[in-house]
Amino acid sequence: MDAASMGSSKRTSSPMPSPRFEVALAYQDLPTGLHARQFLNHVLDHCQLGPDFELTLWKLEMFHVPEICEQGVIAASHSELVLVSLRGDIGLEAETEYWMKQWIDRREDESALAVLIDTDMQRLDSVGQTLFRLQDLTRFSQVRLFFGFLP
Repeated sequence: MDAASMGSSKRTSSPMPSPRFEVALAYQDLPTGLHARQFLNHVLDHCQLGPDFELTLWKLEMFHVPEICEQGVIAASHSELVLVSLRGDIGLEAETEYWMKQWIDRREDESALAVLIDTDMQRLDSVGQTLFRLQDLTRFSQVRLFFGFLP
């Protein structure tokens, strides 16, 4: 048997790759991105998923570009977990809300939306408005909303 046929026989007899847990992580800035990644590492360790996940990263301010927003919607609609990390003093920006609405409308299966909010607890009015908006977006969908606060 020559080297070429050995290589092809290995490819045809290899097992199918295991399904991967897909995560879309969207963040506002470097600190919120780092907090989200630390949170995700903790969740993955706790669930013992290790390397069996696929991660796509999205900077929220880039969603004003329609092509990038569309790519983000597609990635999120294939993900079991969408993790969004926000600053508490800004609120939910229009581009971010549009992206979430598009994702929720197009998602393929039940999924989870985890929202981390960096806050110093002095801008509770902005945080409250963000939470109400997120509840409105997910209320009649199969998206399960979870949120947490980071100091």
